[in-house]
Amino acid sequence: MARKKKLKKAVVTKKKKDEPYKPGDFCYYLDVNNKIGFAEIKSINVNYDQPVYNIVDQTSFRFGVIEHMFCCDEESFFKRKKRKDIIEEKNK
Repeated sequence: MARKKKLKKAVVTKKKKDEPYKPGDFCYYLDVNNKIGFAEIKSINVNYDQPVYNIVDQTSFRFGVIEHMFCCDEESFFKRKKRKDIIEEKNK
């Protein structure tokens, strides 16, 4: 019997980077240890300066909370970047 191919979920590409994601969208994110992850957005909290997402990691299936500035459509955006660098860019 042939093996099933593992398909990666499709990431939603947005025209504007500042647009918030919607529940059910997938995105790449940078976690606290500066590692790139892939997650599904379950819900959004908009009571803060920027949207905060409740996510489910698609590799380890763990729940987490991530800010909008650490989410992106492309995995290559986070290459050689750290959370500290992204926060400094945001504050400039």
